[in-house]
Amino acid sequence: MPGLWDMHVHIFGAGRFPIMTPLLIANGITGVREMGTCAPLATINGIRKQIAEGKLLGPRIVAAGPVVDGGFKDWTNANVTTASEAREVVRSLKQQGADFIKIYDNLSRPAFFAIADESRKLDIPFAGHPPDAVSDREAAEAGQKSIEHLVGIPSACSTDEAKLQPQYEQALNEPDFSLANAIATRADIRAIDSFSATRCKDLASVFRTQRTWQCPTLVVSRVGYAYDPSLKKDWRLKYIPKDWVSDWASFPERDLWFQDLTPADREGLARVYRRLVESASIFHRESVDFLAGTDVSRPYIFPGFSLHDELGLLVEAGFTPGEALKTATSNPARFLGMLDRLGTVEKGKLADLVLLDANPLEDIHNTEKIQAVIVDGKYLDRTALDKLLADAAASASMP
Repeated sequence: MPGLWDMHVHIFGAGRFPIMTPLLIANGITGVREMGTCAPLATINGIRKQIAEGKLLGPRIVAAGPVVDGGFKDWTNANVTTASEAREVVRSLKQQGADFIKIYDNLSRPAFFAIADESRKLDIPFAGHPPDAVSDREAAEAGQKSIEHLVGIPSACSTDEAKLQPQYEQALNEPDFSLANAIATRADIRAIDSFSATRCKDLASVFRTQRTWQCPTLVVSRVGYAYDPSLKKDWRLKYIPKDWVSDWASFPERDLWFQDLTPADREGLARVYRRLVESASIFHRESVDFLAGTDVSRPYIFPGFSLHDELGLLVEAGFTPGEALKTATSNPARFLGMLDRLGTVEKGKLADLVLLDANPLEDIHNTEKIQAVIVDGKYLDRTALDKLLADAAASASMP
């Protein structure tokens, strides 16, 4: 099959790249979309050059650089408060070599629409989270190329969308990130209680018309919204460094996203997850385009492995195995304008391929039965892949 893409990763910064890359390659992932990092774009571009020259083993990388956000100050962010600042950030990131602009929750309306306009002028895509101040419909109509994690969908599919907007604006104006997320979560819980499949279908029509892609990352939503304590004993933890495992052990109670949630909130989040899956299913039936992604770097999202989990979740949401497979192969190539050279198995295309022992069109879980990976023409047989995994496990076990 074609090499897989994980279209939502955070593999740079905090020493992640050398830890995650072998696990990605061993799982057949030959391309990634880096969705925001503190690592300078110059560093990312240098790594891309080494990979292209064969000096470093790694996937193809499409990268945004820092996240562009509003008031919340975080190490990944380029913060803007005015339209003029927003335009200047777009110009600066384009000049530095960003492939697209990643936007986030706390942007003001003027900043968001300035980013949309400047991105259009400079012919650079923007993608990410529709801000709390902007509806998903508005984001699509402004030209946002992809929406991550189905952000904003509970509200957009609610008959009470207008009534809920003040609560989202309260979250936008809350300076404490965790508390802001709790306020927005409670609004999402209220939203799903007035869920409307008709509104979802209407929104799907907008996404289809505007060519707004969805990268639902169901796997990370399942971990955070419908948390399963058995994850603390997952066999894949042997590939994860001990300090990461130690941090993950406090999840979700001490996680920045969840620490201010009550038990009732957490029960509500489980219901939100089920509605997100239902929304994804509706969008798919209405011919909205999808990309597979994992949000790797989050707790219990295992580099490489979790992309296969995501494909399985898409099948559970109603995709056929072939349709799910496209979200990680031909769809990313089409989204990125690379379908002439990647995304399908054809003579004359670049050699990013995965050789399997069983047919994924019969069972999507067969994507995990990897016999060899060819990354940019470099052939890695099962022995080489096993060595990548063994080295990763040995490195992870070190104190």
